[in-house]
Amino acid sequence: MRARNLQSSPIHSARFSKSESPSYINGGEGWTEASARAFLDDHQIEPGRVTIDGDSIRVRAKSAGEHLKNPVASSDGVPLGVVVIRCTN
Repeated sequence: MRARNLQSSPIHSARFSKSESPSYINGGEGWTEASARAFLDDHQIEPGRVTIDGDSIRVRAKSAGEHLKNPVASSDGVPLGVVVIRCTN
């Protein structure tokens, strides 16, 4: 499944749930680091730093700047268990 409008504004990072995902990702049991990286790669977003904690995997886009102004979190147009943090500078 291709996410709609994923490239519409710069992506700072994406947060992937380790407990929920579409059925075609890990049988619906949650995202893994490998599936998160593959999703970003499919959308031409080069992964940078990965942070795994509690129930989520956060992958920062390699092109993301150090300071984020006016971050906007969105789950519109992306698969279950994904929240994208966009830069709206």
